[in-house]
Amino acid sequence: EALWRIQAEVTDNAGNVGTVTSGSYYLDKTKPYGIGVLNPDTWTKGPVRINFNAYDISNIIWAPSEIGTFEAGIYTSAEKLDTVCPLNADEVRTIRLLPNSSPYALASSPSALNLKSDNTEYTLEFDCWAGMDNLRLYADLYPDTLPEKSFTVNITAQHVKWTFKSTSSAMNSCRLRFFSYNQPGSIYITNIKLYEHGTTGWSGARRIILPDNSTVTGTAAIFDVADNGVYNFEVWDNAGNSAIIPVKVDNIDNQPPGITFTPNSCTWTKNNVTVTADPYDNGDSGVKQWRYRISSNNGATWGAWSSYITGDVSGDITLNATGIWKLEAEVWDNSDNTGGAVSGSFQIDKIAPNGVYSPNNHTTWVNYSLSTSFNPSDTGGSGVRRWRYRLSNNNGSTYGSWSNYILGDTTQSLDFNSEGRWIAESEVEDNAGNIFAISSGVFNIDMTPPAISAASDETDSTEDIPVTITATDSGGSGYKSMSYAWSKTPTKPATGWTTTNSSSVITTLNQEGVWYLHVSADDNAANISEKVFGPFTLARLKLENLRITGVGDYAWKDIFQKSNGQPTQIANDGIGTKDMPLYRTKDHKYIKLGYNVSFEIDSTGLFNAGDTIDIQITYLAADRKNNLYYADVYIPDKHGSYILLQNSEYASTSSHITLGSSNRFVSEASPANTKQNTWRFSTYLPPNAKVVKRGETPDFQRNNFLDYRLLVAMDIIGRRSSGEIYDYTTNEQNWGSDDGSEYGANKPSGLDLLGKGINHGEVFWYWLEQTALDDIDVSREW
Repeated sequence: EALWRIQAEVTDNAGNVGTVTSGSYYLDKTKPYGIGVLNPDTWTKGPVRINFNAYDISNIIWAPSEIGTFEAGIYTSAEKLDTVCPLNADEVRTIRLLPNSSPYALASSPSALNLKSDNTEYTLEFDCWAGMDNLRLYADLYPDTLPEKSFTVNITAQHVKWTFKSTSSAMNSCRLRFFSYNQPGSIYITNIKLYEHGTTGWSGARRIILPDNSTVTGTAAIFDVADNGVYNFEVWDNAGNSAIIPVKVDNIDNQPPGITFTPNSCTWTKNNVTVTADPYDNGDSGVKQWRYRISSNNGATWGAWSSYITGDVSGDITLNATGIWKLEAEVWDNSDNTGGAVSGSFQIDKIAPNGVYSPNNHTTWVNYSLSTSFNPSDTGGSGVRRWRYRLSNNNGSTYGSWSNYILGDTTQSLDFNSEGRWIAESEVEDNAGNIFAISSGVFNIDMTPPAISAASDETDSTEDIPVTITATDSGGSGYKSMSYAWSKTPTKPATGWTTTNSSSVITTLNQEGVWYLHVSADDNAANISEKVFGPFTLARLKLENLRITGVGDYAWKDIFQKSNGQPTQIANDGIGTKDMPLYRTKDHKYIKLGYNVSFEIDSTGLFNAGDTIDIQITYLAADRKNNLYYADVYIPDKHGSYILLQNSEYASTSSHITLGSSNRFVSEASPANTKQNTWRFSTYLPPNAKVVKRGETPDFQRNNFLDYRLLVAMDIIGRRSSGEIYDYTTNEQNWGSDDGSEYGANKPSGLDLLGKGINHGEVFWYWLEQTALDDIDVSREW
C-alpha cells in the first residue's frame, strides 16, 4: 500500500522518447487508530472526559525487542530474568525492580530517544505486574523537567498506556526511565513500545463512532463518562478501513471513603481508652487524608479538628479523662470524595465516688445507741454501682467484717448499738470500677457505769475508820464526778452528800455507831453508778450504863422478882446510873452488910484478850448526924485478928476489883456487835466487918467503930491491853439525875467523893445497924 503513480516512457520508431506520468493511485490497507486521553487523567470522582483523536498512521518509533538492551540501573536485577508474563503465559524477558531498595530502584533506556519537540503526541505502552498488591511504579522522561507518570501495580498483570507530548527541546535527547521508591515487593516490566502519532498520510481518518453509537465526522471527538470501564471508539479512514480502539477509564472513584473506630464504643470504665481510627476507600483512588475531632459531652459540643493525617494511615486516639466521649472523623479520597463517621459513646469515669455521713460524728459522749446514714454519690458520670461498710468500735484500730453490698445510690442507716469509739468506713464503687473509701468521724458511746470501790483496813473499829473511795471508768468517756454520804441505814439519804471531781477520795467515819457509806459516781456519758458499802461500825473505847442487877438482901426481893418468880423489869434493866446514889427505895432502907450486890456495866472496845476494867472502891461512913468520913474497913482474918480490907481475902471483891475475860459477856444491848460487851461483877463485905475513920485502927475498948451507914464509892476505869484507858467515873454525866420517884431521895449529892469532880463516882449504901446475921436469926432467904 502506498501512494502510487505510473510513469511510462514511450519510444517511437523514430527513436523519440516521451515520458507520461499518470495521476495518483491511492492504496490504503492500514487500519486507522486513535488515542483517547483522559481529562482529568488523575483520580476523580467524575465525570471523566475522553478526548479522542483518530489517526490513520502511527509509527512504532522504539520497541526494544530484547529487554537485554535496556540498561540495568540502581537496584535492578543485573541479569535480566526470563519469566512468564501473566497476560499471555509466554516466557519473556523482564526488567525487575528489586524490593526494599533505598532510596529507589532505577532502570533506563540505553540511549536517547530523539523525540520531536513540535507538540507531537507519543504513547508509551508496556505490561507490568508485582509481587504484591498496591505497589507504586514511576515512568518518566529524563531529565526531570520532562513528563512523568505514576502507576499502581498489583499481582494481577496489566497493560499500561501513557500518552504525552511536549514542546521542550530536551525531548531530542531524553531517555526513558522506570523506578520505584523503596517498595516492599518486586515490580516486573516487559513488552515496551513507544508510538509516535501521525495526522497525515494514507487516506486519513474520516469519522469516529463513539461508545454511545453516535458518529462524529473528523479526527477528534469528546466523550464524557461517569463510570470506570472500557469504552470502544470505532475509527474509519477514507479508504474504508476501520478499527475499534478501546479506551480504558479507571480513574473514576465516586464512592465516598469511610473510617472505622476500633472499638467503636465502650461502657463505663476508669481506664484510658485507645481507639484505633482506620480510614478506608470504597473506590479505588485510595485515602488522601483524614482528620478527627473529639467531644467529651456525648456530642453536645466538639473540640477543634486535628491536623490532617495523610494517606491510608490508621491512627490511635487516646481518651484519658472523665467524660462521655465521641469521635468524629472526616475522610477524603484521592478523587476528592468525602466521607466520615461518628463513633459510639466512650464512657470514662476517672473520678472516685464519694459519700456523706449524716451526721458525720458525735463527739459528745452518750450512754445510748447512735446511728448515722450514709448517702453514696458519684460525680464522674458512671453512677454508684454498689457500696458496703464496716464498723470499728476502737477509733479505727481494728474493723469488723465488711457488710454485704448495697446496690446503687441507696442511702442506708448505720447503727452503733454498743459502747465504743465508733467509726464507719464505707467503700463505694462506681460503674466504672473506681473505688473509694470514706470514713466517718467518731461516735462516742459509753454504756458502762463507773466502777466504785471502797477500801478500808477495818469495817468494825474503835478508832476512826478511813475509807478510800475510788471510781474508775472503763467505758471510754472518762470519770466525771463522785458524791458520797454516810447514813445509819442502807437507804439512800436525801441530804449530807459531798461531791468531788477527784476519782479517789478518803472519807473518815468518826461518829460512833453502825453506818453505811453511800457512793454515787457518773462518767462523761451520764452513766451513773450507785453503791452502798457497809455496815461500818465505829465503837470507841467506852464504859456506860453501870447498873445494879441484883441485891442479896431479902428485903430487896420484891424489887427484883415478881410473885410468880419471873424477873421484874428492874431486874432486866438494872438500877441505873441516874438512880445513884442508891439510898433507899420507897419500901426499903439501905442494904444490909453481908449481902452480895451484883452489877453489870456495858463496854465498847474492850473485846481483846488482856482488856480489863479496874474498879477501885472507896468507903465513906456517916454518923448519926450525917457527918461523912472517909473510912477504913477491917476484916477478921482466920485467926480472928482484924486486918485492913485491902489486905484481906476480900480485897479482890470489895477493895480493888479487876475484871477480866471471865467477867466479859456478849452485849445484852447489841448481841451481834462483837465490839460491845456486858461485864458482870459483884461486891461483898462480910457481916463482921468493922468500919473506922480512915487512919484509925479498931479499938474494941474505946469502941471507935462507925455503925450507922457505909457509903460505897466506885472509881471505874476501862483499860485496853494496848494502854488506852476510859475513865468511866469522869465521863459519866448522869449521876443522880433522876428525881428519886422510884428509889427515894438519891442522897448524897453535891460532893466530890473521889477527887474527880462533884457528883462523879457510883455509890450505894450499906446499912451497918443490921447485917445478914440478923436475917439468919429470922430465917429469911430468897
